[in-house]
Amino acid sequence: MVQSVAEEHHALVIFTRIGSWISASAVLLAMICFFGLEKLRPTMAFQMVFFILLNDFIFYCVFGIGDMAQYGEDSFRCQAQAFFINYGLQSAMLWACATAYTLHRVVANSISSGEPIDHSYMMRIFFVLCQLFPVVPSSLPMWFNAYGDAGNWCWVKEGKESDMYIMVRIFSLYGLSWIYVIYCTYIYYTIWQKLRNFDGAGQERKIISGPFELLKFYPLILIWGLLAPTLNRFIAIFITPPYTFQLLHAISSSTFGLLDALFFFYNPTVRREIYEIVKYLFFGKDTEVLMSEYESKISVIGEFSQLDDEQIAEDIYKFRQSEQLPNPNSYPHSYPNPNPDIAYG
Repeated sequence: MVQSVAEEHHALVIFTRIGSWISASAVLLAMICFFGLEKLRPTMAFQMVFFILLNDFIFYCVFGIGDMAQYGEDSFRCQAQAFFINYGLQSAMLWACATAYTLHRVVANSISSGEPIDHSYMMRIFFVLCQLFPVVPSSLPMWFNAYGDAGNWCWVKEGKESDMYIMVRIFSLYGLSWIYVIYCTYIYYTIWQKLRNFDGAGQERKIISGPFELLKFYPLILIWGLLAPTLNRFIAIFITPPYTFQLLHAISSSTFGLLDALFFFYNPTVRREIYEIVKYLFFGKDTEVLMSEYESKISVIGEFSQLDDEQIAEDIYKFRQSEQLPNPNSYPHSYPNPNPDIAYG
């Protein structure tokens, strides 16, 4: 029986670490896409998701490297692992709450024509609350010397159960987690009530659309990632948790980052941008895109060279018919290009 329990525990640890590195890889790929897709970077919704992904990556990297307690509970490696596990989770959870708040603002403004959202101001506030504030609860266990061997990684110490360590867990992570879950649940309920009472002639689905449509999934992922672990830890205060709860804890804690990344790629804007890049890499720009770019450049050159509009229109028509795209810098052949800074392609 003892051997069976030990084997089950070892299997859970292996599963959690493999899941952590899969999630870390997916999150890293999503962050690379965020930086690589130029249209995403200025958008508030994608910026918020980027910070969720960033903190997921921090969590999974330090979570998946193994037990740093082997270097000593008071070692820098163990203390750093414990701190960043707590910090990464806290920050990701708070950014998910920020997405819930933003969704509520978007719905409220769409229905009641409220004040427009000041994106830059809100992002500054969110950065302070979601990225800087978690340093405080993550430092709390250090004040009580509570970080140490938590079984298979460093976090709040296990095997030395006391009321103090239980309270540290509650105030540094799990108690705050339930506040976040309750808040996100309340926001979802409020949004559902507003949309249900909205007389918009079938326009309800268009209220949360565009980039902000991306945000509606992340509070749900937060709930998924926290529900089983917090229940498992709560049961552990009184008895050894059933294997089912331990398994759900391992599954949810190792997959919420993967879900964050998958829903990033699920967004229509992201898929469209990736499709355009893949199409360009394998097939090049299609003729219509090239023509549009050419026409815009020719129009600018035409304004500087004071060409007759009919002349420009006629030449563009000829180029469209022949699908030949000469360099706009050489256009028109009988006039020098007055603006050589305009380069084709």
